[in-house]
Amino acid sequence: MVTIIQVIFSVVASMMHCKVLDHLLGIRKKWWAWLLAFGASAMVAGMVIYIGDWDNILPTEAVFLGIVWLACQGSFLKKLTIGMMLSHTVFAINALIDNFFVRWETSLYMDMFLGMRVFAAIILYLGTKKFAPEKGYELPAAMWRLLILLTLMPMGIVLSTVLLSSEMYVDLPNENMYFMLLTLAVVSFIGLLWAVRVLVKQKQLEQQVMTEEIRQNYYDALERQHFEIRRMKHDLANHLQILQALPEEQRMTYIQELIHNPALAGTLDYCGDPTVNAVLSVKDAQMNQREIAWERTLEIPSELPFEKADICALFANALDNAMEACMELDVSQRSVILEGRVRKGLLAVSVKNACVGQGDGVLEQLPQTTKKDARNHGYGLRSIKEIVERYHGEMEVKKEDGAFELFFYLPIK
Repeated sequence: MVTIIQVIFSVVASMMHCKVLDHLLGIRKKWWAWLLAFGASAMVAGMVIYIGDWDNILPTEAVFLGIVWLACQGSFLKKLTIGMMLSHTVFAINALIDNFFVRWETSLYMDMFLGMRVFAAIILYLGTKKFAPEKGYELPAAMWRLLILLTLMPMGIVLSTVLLSSEMYVDLPNENMYFMLLTLAVVSFIGLLWAVRVLVKQKQLEQQVMTEEIRQNYYDALERQHFEIRRMKHDLANHLQILQALPEEQRMTYIQELIHNPALAGTLDYCGDPTVNAVLSVKDAQMNQREIAWERTLEIPSELPFEKADICALFANALDNAMEACMELDVSQRSVILEGRVRKGLLAVSVKNACVGQGDGVLEQLPQTTKKDARNHGYGLRSIKEIVERYHGEMEVKKEDGAFELFFYLPIK
Protein backbone atom coordinates (compact mmCIF):
# COMPACT_ATOMS: atom_id res chain seq x y z
CA MET A 1 0.00 0.00 0.00
CA VAL A 2 1.39 3.39 -0.98
CA THR A 3 1.83 5.71 2.01
CA ILE A 4 1.76 9.50 2.17
CA ILE A 5 5.51 9.52 2.88
CA GLN A 6 6.17 7.53 -0.29
CA VAL A 7 4.07 9.95 -2.37
CA ILE A 8 5.95 12.92 -0.89
CA PHE A 9 9.29 11.22 -1.58
CA SER A 10 8.31 10.57 -5.19
CA VAL A 11 7.10 14.14 -5.81
CA VAL A 12 10.21 15.69 -4.21
CA ALA A 13 12.60 13.51 -6.21
CA SER A 14 10.73 14.31 -9.43
CA MET A 15 10.77 18.05 -8.70
CA MET A 16 14.52 17.98 -8.02
CA HIS A 17 15.25 16.23 -11.32
CA CYS A 18 12.92 18.62 -13.15
CA LYS A 19 14.81 21.60 -11.69
CA VAL A 20 18.12 20.02 -12.72
CA LEU A 21 16.78 19.71 -16.27
CA ASP A 22 15.70 23.36 -16.20
CA HIS A 23 19.11 24.51 -14.95
CA LEU A 24 21.03 22.57 -17.58
CA LEU A 25 18.79 23.15 -20.60
CA GLY A 26 15.96 25.49 -19.74
CA ILE A 27 12.38 24.27 -20.02
CA ARG A 28 10.10 26.15 -22.42
CA LYS A 29 7.78 28.66 -20.76
CA LYS A 30 4.70 26.61 -21.63
CA TRP A 31 2.50 24.67 -19.24
CA TRP A 32 2.65 21.53 -21.36
CA ALA A 33 6.45 21.68 -21.49
CA TRP A 34 6.72 21.75 -17.70
CA LEU A 35 4.16 18.95 -17.45
CA LEU A 36 6.15 16.79 -19.88
CA ALA A 37 9.42 17.63 -18.10
CA PHE A 38 7.96 16.70 -14.72
CA GLY A 39 6.63 13.42 -16.12
CA ALA A 40 10.02 12.57 -17.65
CA SER A 41 11.77 13.45 -14.40
CA ALA A 42 9.37 11.28 -12.40
CA MET A 43 9.94 8.38 -14.80
CA VAL A 44 13.72 8.63 -14.52
CA ALA A 45 13.76 9.28 -10.77
CA GLY A 46 11.60 6.28 -9.92
CA MET A 47 12.88 3.78 -12.47
CA VAL A 48 14.21 0.52 -11.04
CA ILE A 49 17.40 -0.73 -12.71
CA TYR A 50 18.57 -4.24 -11.91
CA ILE A 51 21.77 -5.64 -13.38
CA GLY A 52 20.79 -8.11 -16.08
CA ASP A 53 17.32 -6.59 -16.57
CA TRP A 54 16.59 -5.43 -20.14
CA ASP A 55 13.07 -4.16 -19.53
CA ASN A 56 13.54 -0.61 -18.25
CA ILE A 57 16.64 1.25 -19.29
CA LEU A 58 16.39 1.38 -23.11
CA PRO A 59 12.69 2.39 -23.43
CA THR A 60 13.08 4.95 -20.64
CA GLU A 61 16.12 6.46 -22.36
CA ALA A 62 14.24 6.84 -25.66
CA VAL A 63 11.17 8.43 -24.03
CA PHE A 64 13.30 10.76 -21.88
CA LEU A 65 15.32 12.06 -24.85
CA GLY A 66 12.13 12.56 -26.86
CA ILE A 67 10.58 14.65 -24.09
CA VAL A 68 13.79 16.67 -23.68
CA TRP A 69 13.70 17.44 -27.40
CA LEU A 70 10.07 18.63 -27.17
CA ALA A 71 10.03 20.44 -23.82
CA CYS A 72 13.49 22.03 -23.53
CA GLN A 73 15.26 24.94 -25.21
CA GLY A 74 18.50 24.97 -27.17
CA SER A 75 19.96 23.34 -30.25
CA PHE A 76 19.39 19.69 -31.10
CA LEU A 77 22.99 18.73 -30.28
CA LYS A 78 22.81 20.54 -26.95
CA LYS A 79 19.60 18.77 -25.93
CA LEU A 80 20.92 15.41 -27.08
CA THR A 81 24.23 15.78 -25.24
CA ILE A 82 22.83 17.06 -21.95
CA GLY A 83 19.92 14.63 -22.10
CA MET A 84 22.28 11.66 -22.51
CA MET A 85 24.58 12.88 -19.74
CA LEU A 86 21.78 13.57 -17.27
CA SER A 87 19.76 10.42 -17.93
CA HIS A 88 22.72 8.07 -17.65
CA THR A 89 23.98 9.82 -14.52
CA VAL A 90 20.63 9.08 -12.90
CA PHE A 91 20.62 5.55 -14.35
CA ALA A 92 24.02 4.81 -12.81
CA ILE A 93 22.90 6.22 -9.42
CA ASN A 94 19.67 4.20 -9.54
CA ALA A 95 21.58 1.02 -10.44
CA LEU A 96 23.89 1.52 -7.45
CA ILE A 97 20.95 2.07 -5.09
CA ASP A 98 18.89 -0.85 -6.42
CA ASN A 99 21.68 -3.42 -6.57
CA PHE A 100 23.92 -2.57 -3.65
CA PHE A 101 22.02 -0.47 -1.08
CA VAL A 102 18.37 -1.54 -1.17
CA ARG A 103 18.26 -5.27 -1.91
CA TRP A 104 15.90 -6.85 0.59
CA GLU A 105 12.12 -7.11 0.30
CA THR A 106 11.21 -5.84 3.77
CA SER A 107 8.33 -3.68 4.96
CA LEU A 108 10.65 -0.70 4.79
CA TYR A 109 11.90 -1.52 1.28
CA MET A 110 9.89 1.16 -0.56
CA ASP A 111 10.63 3.86 2.01
CA MET A 112 14.36 3.11 1.80
CA PHE A 113 14.17 2.92 -1.98
CA LEU A 114 12.50 6.33 -2.36
CA GLY A 115 14.42 7.94 0.50
CA MET A 116 17.77 7.22 -1.12
CA ARG A 117 16.48 8.49 -4.45
CA VAL A 118 15.34 11.74 -2.84
CA PHE A 119 18.75 12.14 -1.21
CA ALA A 120 20.55 11.54 -4.53
CA ALA A 121 18.19 13.91 -6.38
CA ILE A 122 18.75 16.71 -3.84
CA ILE A 123 22.55 16.31 -4.03
CA LEU A 124 22.39 16.39 -7.84
CA TYR A 125 20.17 19.48 -7.78
CA LEU A 126 22.37 21.40 -5.31
CA GLY A 127 25.49 20.55 -7.31
CA THR A 128 23.86 21.63 -10.56
CA LYS A 129 22.52 24.85 -9.05
CA LYS A 130 25.98 25.80 -7.81
CA PHE A 131 28.14 24.74 -10.75
CA ALA A 132 25.92 24.68 -13.86
CA PRO A 133 26.43 27.41 -16.50
CA GLU A 134 23.97 30.27 -16.70
CA LYS A 135 20.77 29.58 -18.60
CA GLY A 136 20.82 30.26 -22.29
CA TYR A 137 24.41 29.14 -22.78
CA GLU A 138 25.43 27.56 -26.06
CA LEU A 139 28.53 25.94 -27.55
CA PRO A 140 29.62 25.45 -31.16
CA ALA A 141 28.35 22.29 -32.85
CA ALA A 142 31.88 20.85 -32.97
CA MET A 143 32.15 21.01 -29.17
CA TRP A 144 28.80 19.32 -28.69
CA ARG A 145 29.86 16.51 -31.05
CA LEU A 146 33.08 16.07 -29.06
CA LEU A 147 31.11 15.91 -25.79
CA ILE A 148 28.75 13.31 -27.30
CA LEU A 149 31.77 11.22 -28.28
CA LEU A 150 33.18 11.49 -24.75
CA THR A 151 29.77 10.61 -23.30
CA LEU A 152 29.72 7.28 -25.13
CA MET A 153 32.36 5.76 -22.83
CA PRO A 154 30.52 6.10 -19.47
CA MET A 155 27.26 5.35 -21.29
CA GLY A 156 28.83 2.15 -22.56
CA ILE A 157 29.85 1.26 -19.00
CA VAL A 158 26.30 1.67 -17.69
CA LEU A 159 24.64 -0.15 -20.59
CA SER A 160 27.21 -2.98 -20.60
CA THR A 161 26.92 -3.46 -16.86
CA VAL A 162 23.13 -3.58 -16.91
CA LEU A 163 22.41 -5.30 -20.24
CA LEU A 164 25.31 -7.67 -20.84
CA SER A 165 25.37 -9.40 -17.48
CA SER A 166 24.12 -12.99 -17.53
CA GLU A 167 23.32 -12.94 -13.80
CA MET A 168 20.59 -11.02 -12.03
CA TYR A 169 21.33 -8.81 -9.04
CA VAL A 170 20.35 -11.55 -6.57
CA ASP A 171 23.35 -13.66 -7.56
CA LEU A 172 26.15 -11.40 -8.74
CA PRO A 173 29.50 -13.23 -8.92
CA ASN A 174 31.60 -10.03 -9.02
CA GLU A 175 29.79 -7.45 -6.93
CA ASN A 176 32.84 -5.28 -6.37
CA MET A 177 33.53 -5.03 -10.08
CA TYR A 178 29.97 -3.96 -10.91
CA PHE A 179 29.99 -1.48 -8.02
CA MET A 180 33.24 0.11 -9.19
CA LEU A 181 32.09 0.29 -12.82
CA LEU A 182 28.85 2.07 -11.94
CA THR A 183 30.66 4.41 -9.55
CA LEU A 184 33.17 5.21 -12.28
CA ALA A 185 30.30 5.99 -14.65
CA VAL A 186 28.75 8.42 -12.15
CA VAL A 187 32.08 10.19 -11.64
CA SER A 188 32.65 10.34 -15.40
CA PHE A 189 29.28 11.94 -16.05
CA ILE A 190 29.89 14.51 -13.30
CA GLY A 191 33.24 15.26 -14.94
CA LEU A 192 31.55 15.74 -18.31
CA LEU A 193 28.97 18.12 -16.86
CA TRP A 194 31.85 20.04 -15.28
CA ALA A 195 33.57 20.10 -18.68
CA VAL A 196 30.47 21.75 -20.18
CA ARG A 197 30.70 24.49 -17.55
CA VAL A 198 34.40 25.04 -18.24
CA LEU A 199 33.86 25.18 -22.02
CA VAL A 200 30.98 27.63 -21.64
CA LYS A 201 33.08 29.83 -19.35
CA GLN A 202 35.95 29.78 -21.85
CA LYS A 203 33.59 30.74 -24.68
CA GLN A 204 32.17 33.58 -22.59
CA LEU A 205 35.67 34.87 -21.85
CA GLU A 206 36.52 34.83 -25.55
CA GLN A 207 33.33 36.75 -26.35
CA GLN A 208 34.08 39.26 -23.59
CA VAL A 209 37.56 39.86 -24.98
CA MET A 210 36.09 40.32 -28.46
CA THR A 211 33.34 42.68 -27.32
CA GLU A 212 35.76 44.66 -25.15
CA GLU A 213 38.02 45.10 -28.15
CA ILE A 214 35.06 46.19 -30.30
CA ARG A 215 33.89 48.68 -27.67
CA GLN A 216 37.37 50.10 -27.16
CA ASN A 217 37.95 50.50 -30.89
CA TYR A 218 34.63 52.26 -31.25
CA TYR A 219 35.36 54.61 -28.38
CA ASP A 220 38.84 55.34 -29.79
CA ALA A 221 37.20 56.26 -33.10
CA LEU A 222 34.94 58.71 -31.29
CA GLU A 223 37.93 60.21 -29.52
CA ARG A 224 39.71 60.67 -32.84
CA GLN A 225 36.65 62.40 -34.27
CA HIS A 226 36.51 64.77 -31.32
CA PHE A 227 40.19 65.51 -31.80
CA GLU A 228 39.41 66.49 -35.40
CA ILE A 229 36.62 68.72 -34.16
CA ARG A 230 38.94 70.51 -31.75
CA ARG A 231 41.61 70.82 -34.46
CA MET A 232 39.17 72.30 -36.94
CA LYS A 233 37.93 74.80 -34.39
CA HIS A 234 41.49 75.69 -33.53
CA ASP A 235 42.18 76.36 -37.22
CA LEU A 236 39.08 78.48 -37.62
CA ALA A 237 41.10 81.70 -37.58
CA ASN A 238 43.28 80.43 -40.43
CA HIS A 239 40.19 79.52 -42.45
CA LEU A 240 38.78 82.99 -41.99
CA GLN A 241 42.03 84.54 -43.18
CA ILE A 242 42.02 82.27 -46.24
CA LEU A 243 38.42 83.25 -47.00
CA GLN A 244 39.35 86.91 -46.80
CA ALA A 245 42.20 86.44 -49.28
CA LEU A 246 40.37 84.22 -51.80
CA PRO A 247 38.72 85.65 -54.93
CA GLU A 248 34.94 85.83 -54.89
CA GLU A 249 34.46 82.87 -57.30
CA GLN A 250 36.62 80.56 -55.12
CA ARG A 251 35.30 81.77 -51.76
CA MET A 252 31.92 80.04 -52.03
CA THR A 253 33.52 76.74 -53.03
CA TYR A 254 35.80 76.89 -50.00
CA ILE A 255 32.87 77.70 -47.71
CA GLN A 256 30.91 74.72 -49.03
CA GLU A 257 33.87 72.42 -48.33
CA LEU A 258 34.05 73.66 -44.78
CA ILE A 259 30.30 73.29 -44.23
CA HIS A 260 30.30 69.68 -45.39
CA ASN A 261 33.34 68.74 -43.31
CA PRO A 262 32.06 66.20 -40.72
CA ALA A 263 34.37 67.61 -38.08
CA LEU A 264 32.55 70.95 -38.07
CA ALA A 265 29.28 69.25 -37.19
CA GLY A 266 30.60 68.94 -33.65
CA THR A 267 28.99 67.04 -30.79
CA LEU A 268 25.29 67.74 -30.36
CA ASP A 269 24.14 68.40 -26.82
CA TYR A 270 21.51 65.70 -26.21
CA CYS A 271 21.97 65.22 -22.46
CA GLY A 272 24.36 65.71 -19.55
CA ASP A 273 26.61 62.75 -20.33
CA PRO A 274 29.39 63.54 -22.83
CA THR A 275 29.83 59.92 -23.96
CA VAL A 276 26.15 59.58 -24.84
CA ASN A 277 26.37 62.89 -26.70
CA ALA A 278 29.38 61.64 -28.66
CA VAL A 279 27.64 58.42 -29.69
CA LEU A 280 24.41 60.13 -30.68
CA SER A 281 26.32 62.70 -32.72
CA VAL A 282 27.79 59.92 -34.85
CA LYS A 283 24.48 58.07 -35.08
CA ASP A 284 22.61 61.23 -36.04
CA ALA A 285 24.79 61.58 -39.12
CA GLN A 286 24.30 57.91 -39.99
CA MET A 287 20.52 58.16 -39.54
CA ASN A 288 20.37 61.14 -41.88
CA GLN A 289 22.57 59.42 -44.44
CA ARG A 290 20.29 56.36 -44.44
CA GLU A 291 17.11 58.47 -44.47
CA ILE A 292 15.83 57.14 -41.16
CA ALA A 293 13.49 59.37 -39.18
CA TRP A 294 14.34 59.20 -35.51
CA GLU A 295 13.18 60.81 -32.28
CA ARG A 296 15.25 61.30 -29.15
CA THR A 297 13.94 61.91 -25.64
CA LEU A 298 16.74 61.95 -23.10
CA GLU A 299 16.53 62.97 -19.45
CA ILE A 300 20.08 62.28 -18.29
CA PRO A 301 21.06 65.38 -16.29
CA SER A 302 24.68 64.51 -15.47
CA GLU A 303 27.53 62.18 -16.36
CA LEU A 304 26.69 58.48 -15.86
CA PRO A 305 28.78 56.51 -13.33
CA PHE A 306 29.67 53.69 -15.75
CA GLU A 307 32.71 52.89 -17.84
CA LYS A 308 32.75 55.10 -20.94
CA ALA A 309 33.36 52.09 -23.21
CA ASP A 310 30.27 50.37 -21.72
CA ILE A 311 28.07 53.44 -22.22
CA CYS A 312 29.32 53.68 -25.78
CA ALA A 313 28.59 50.00 -26.46
CA LEU A 314 25.08 50.14 -24.96
CA PHE A 315 23.85 53.06 -27.06
CA ALA A 316 25.90 52.32 -30.20
CA ASN A 317 24.91 48.64 -30.45
CA ALA A 318 21.24 49.41 -29.74
CA LEU A 319 21.09 52.07 -32.46
CA ASP A 320 23.17 50.02 -34.91
CA ASN A 321 20.70 47.13 -34.60
CA ALA A 322 17.77 49.53 -35.07
CA MET A 323 19.31 51.05 -38.20
CA GLU A 324 20.09 47.63 -39.65
CA ALA A 325 16.46 46.55 -39.20
CA CYS A 326 15.17 49.77 -40.78
CA MET A 327 17.27 49.28 -43.90
CA GLU A 328 15.05 46.30 -44.81
CA LEU A 329 12.06 48.68 -45.14
CA ASP A 330 11.04 51.38 -47.61
CA VAL A 331 12.29 54.88 -46.83
CA SER A 332 8.82 56.02 -45.77
CA GLN A 333 8.63 53.30 -43.11
CA ARG A 334 12.06 53.75 -41.51
CA SER A 335 11.79 55.07 -37.97
CA VAL A 336 13.68 54.83 -34.66
CA ILE A 337 12.59 56.14 -31.26
CA LEU A 338 15.18 56.47 -28.48
CA GLU A 339 14.15 57.21 -24.90
CA GLY A 340 16.51 57.39 -21.95
CA ARG A 341 15.82 58.55 -18.40
CA VAL A 342 17.52 58.62 -15.03
CA ARG A 343 14.95 58.33 -12.27
CA LYS A 344 14.85 56.83 -8.79
CA GLY A 345 18.38 55.47 -9.03
CA LEU A 346 17.91 53.78 -12.41
CA LEU A 347 19.05 54.45 -15.96
CA ALA A 348 16.22 53.19 -18.19
CA VAL A 349 16.69 53.06 -21.97
CA SER A 350 14.21 52.07 -24.68
CA VAL A 351 14.98 51.80 -28.40
CA LYS A 352 12.06 51.10 -30.76
CA ASN A 353 12.35 50.62 -34.49
CA ALA A 354 10.11 49.58 -37.34
CA CYS A 355 10.85 46.08 -38.61
CA VAL A 356 9.72 43.45 -41.08
CA GLY A 357 7.03 40.95 -40.05
CA GLN A 358 4.55 40.70 -37.22
CA GLY A 359 5.59 40.14 -33.63
CA ASP A 360 4.78 37.64 -30.92
CA GLY A 361 5.40 39.65 -27.75
CA VAL A 362 8.39 39.28 -25.43
CA LEU A 363 11.14 37.11 -26.91
CA GLU A 364 12.51 34.37 -24.66
CA GLN A 365 15.81 34.18 -26.56
CA LEU A 366 17.86 36.83 -28.32
CA PRO A 367 17.11 36.95 -32.06
CA GLN A 368 19.79 35.59 -34.37
CA THR A 369 21.62 37.82 -36.83
CA THR A 370 20.23 37.90 -40.37
CA LYS A 371 23.64 38.56 -41.91
CA LYS A 372 25.31 35.87 -43.98
CA ASP A 373 28.54 36.14 -41.99
CA ALA A 374 26.93 35.01 -38.72
CA ARG A 375 30.30 34.04 -37.25
CA ASN A 376 31.46 37.67 -37.13
CA HIS A 377 28.08 39.33 -36.53
CA GLY A 378 25.25 39.06 -34.03
CA TYR A 379 27.21 40.26 -31.00
CA GLY A 380 25.26 43.52 -30.54
CA LEU A 381 22.43 42.30 -28.32
CA ARG A 382 24.71 39.81 -26.57
CA SER A 383 27.14 42.61 -25.79
CA ILE A 384 24.31 44.73 -24.38
CA LYS A 385 23.04 41.79 -22.30
CA GLU A 386 26.52 41.12 -20.91
CA ILE A 387 26.98 44.78 -19.86
CA VAL A 388 23.48 45.00 -18.33
CA GLU A 389 24.01 41.82 -16.30
CA ARG A 390 27.46 42.97 -15.19
CA TYR A 391 25.88 46.10 -13.69
CA HIS A 392 23.06 43.98 -12.14
CA GLY A 393 20.37 45.34 -14.43
CA GLU A 394 17.66 43.74 -16.56
CA MET A 395 17.04 43.57 -20.31
CA GLU A 396 13.97 42.72 -22.39
CA VAL A 397 13.35 42.45 -26.12
CA LYS A 398 9.95 42.19 -27.77
CA LYS A 399 8.43 42.37 -31.21
CA GLU A 400 4.82 43.32 -31.85
CA ASP A 401 2.70 45.43 -34.21
CA GLY A 402 5.49 45.72 -36.75
CA ALA A 403 7.95 47.17 -34.25
CA PHE A 404 10.94 45.81 -32.36
CA GLU A 405 11.74 47.20 -28.90
CA LEU A 406 14.86 46.81 -26.80
CA PHE A 407 14.48 47.89 -23.17
CA PHE A 408 17.06 47.74 -20.41
CA TYR A 409 17.76 49.41 -17.09
CA LEU A 410 20.85 49.70 -14.91
CA PRO A 411 20.90 50.67 -11.23
CA ILE A 412 22.94 53.79 -10.46
CA LYS A 413 24.88 53.73 -7.24
